[in-house]
Amino acid sequence: MPCPVLFAQVKMCKFCGKKHAIRKESCPAWGKTCNKCHKENHFSVKCQSINLVENESYSDTTDEDELWLNAVHANKTTLTAVMNANNCSIRFQLDSGAQTNTIQKKYVRKEQVRPSSSTLRVYDSTPLKTLGEVDLPVTNPKSNEVMNVTFAVVSNKLQSLLGLQVIQKMNLITVNDEKFISMVDTTSDLGDLGEATLVVDNEVQPKTLPCRKLPLAIKDRDKSELDKLVDRGILVPVTTPTRWVSQMAVVHKANGKLRICIDPQALNSALLREHYKLPTLDDILPKHQKAKLFSKLDIKEVYWHVKLDDRSSLLTTMITPCKQAKIILNDDKKVIGLKEIIFHGHKITSEGVKADDGKIKAIIDMPSPTDISGVKRFCGVVQYMAKFLPSLSTTLEPLRTLTRKNAPWAWTRSTDSSKDGLGAVLLQNGKPIEYASRSLTSAQRKWAQIEKEALSILFGLERFDQYTYGRKVIIEMITNP
Repeated sequence: MPCPVLFAQVKMCKFCGKKHAIRKESCPAWGKTCNKCHKENHFSVKCQSINLVENESYSDTTDEDELWLNAVHANKTTLTAVMNANNCSIRFQLDSGAQTNTIQKKYVRKEQVRPSSSTLRVYDSTPLKTLGEVDLPVTNPKSNEVMNVTFAVVSNKLQSLLGLQVIQKMNLITVNDEKFISMVDTTSDLGDLGEATLVVDNEVQPKTLPCRKLPLAIKDRDKSELDKLVDRGILVPVTTPTRWVSQMAVVHKANGKLRICIDPQALNSALLREHYKLPTLDDILPKHQKAKLFSKLDIKEVYWHVKLDDRSSLLTTMITPCKQAKIILNDDKKVIGLKEIIFHGHKITSEGVKADDGKIKAIIDMPSPTDISGVKRFCGVVQYMAKFLPSLSTTLEPLRTLTRKNAPWAWTRSTDSSKDGLGAVLLQNGKPIEYASRSLTSAQRKWAQIEKEALSILFGLERFDQYTYGRKVIIEMITNP
């Protein structure tokens, strides 16, 4: 592709902002230094200096990844190099702080450019849209060394630039690592601050807690995150019984990712604490009174820098809902292709989940209670079908009244409904999925109606959390406050 030719015509100059013949000898900015970026051959009013590029494409990069384009100066003279690319001699700015490369669009053909989801950002974080990406072989005319380089195609107003990786591989600059103030290794997957031992009070009874329900909306993401932690050696599967079993906690990070944690509330009550005095600011400042240069570093995944010994790691065993195993099925009891099955007292059909007819008949055939124990037994059996019965707590309130202290015994066929219960129903496409209800406490019964309505919303969301968490839901109130 032939390089562009400049004709001696009068037009607005992009270097000085005035009209003149397009020749460098005619430009008043030629040979001058910009007051903004301290580079030559343009005035500050036309300065197009790029300082920061942030990769906004959806990738597996960490939250801290940023692509920098900090120009390197030598006696206020920009470091540049003339390289051959796409049959053109191009003067590139050499940027030892850059993690990307840019090329002006005038040096590439339209059909060479492919779409890109990356966005450049200038020093003040203003987004700068690229025209796409292009892969070009770049030749050093002095050494004839050739390297394939991926460029972000930018406007002709911006600078063609080679980043750190390219200029190092092509030996255009030398980085003297030994001259750095501090060498910090940030490439290791896990840090190492040594090994720790947890000591527990043997008089505290160990606790084995059940597995928490996991919302369906994040189940797959949770499994994926657990697999990553196992692959990195942070978590180790436990296949033997342990005296302490804690629950797993899932936390949403600000970037939308999940953080898998142990919920050690029970274990914390048994741990014997070590005592260590943390330094205060007054302890630290006197040590740096002669300091001239300062750096600030942040520890990534700090808790994973400390490894637990084998005995202590078993104390932090947590139960997770994700597990796969090889099983053998019983061919004699295998049934396949049924339109409905009975499972744990529920009839599962293609139309949804229904109450088992056998359970309903058992409730109908129960004898009438004759004492308080009989009422409690009856309420317990009926509660098993609560998901199919709307406003069950309201219906059962007269029966619960019989179980209260000093309440007179009066079993009749008809009773008055109570207004002292909460009810909720989970609907999908207008059809009920599950009902839930509970009675109000004596204090809650004294609340204003609007407070009871708010409580019912909270109750419904918490009761159906496994289905609603992480999903858009619409809340409808039957009785408006």
